[in-house]
Parts: sequence; C-alpha cells; structure tokens
Amino acid sequence: MLKRASAAIRRLLHTEQDESTFHSKRSFFKRAAVSAISVTTTAGLAKAVVDSTPEPNMRNHYTKDSHAGEDKLREREYVLMSDQEKADTVQTLIDHHLDQS
Repeated sequence: MLKRASAAIRRLLHTEQDESTFHSKRSFFKRAAVSAISVTTTAGLAKAVVDSTPEPNMRNHYTKDSHAGEDKLREREYVLMSDQEKADTVQTLIDHHLDQS
C-alpha cells in the first residue's frame, strides 16, 4: 500500500515534460560518455600503432653521414684563382647581368 501511495505522489509531482527532460538529459550524458570512451580508445590505439613501428637508429645514420662529408671535405684542396680567372669570372657576371636587364 505504501508503494502505491508513493507511486501516486510521484505521478502527481512529475509532469510529462519533466520525464522527457529527464530522459533527454540521461540520453545526452549516455551519448557523451560513449563518445568520450570511443575517442579515448581511438587515441590509445593510434598511440599503440605509432609506438610499435620500429625506430631507426638516427644517431648511427647521422654519424655515418657526417664522417662521409668530412672525408670529402678533407680530400678537397684549396686552389687560388689567378688574376685572369678572376677577371673572366667578373666579366661573365657583368655580361650575364646586362643580358638579364
């Protein structure tokens, strides 16, 4: 009997609008929770995939490349230009500049 009375009181106090508002809020929070879980799961899977790819040993690659470059630079010799070569280079630059203008 007490249960029937409390149910009747609840029906009198709650209107249809209150029930629909309650259900819409509930469904909103349910959807928000599911969305948050799916985003978190997707981010976790993406991190796992990225972390599982083998990482090349960049330090060894850099060291090999830098040593090869240093060896090439050591092989080169510094040669002075003669005055005639300098004059020819300057004249070529001037002629090319005049052609462009």
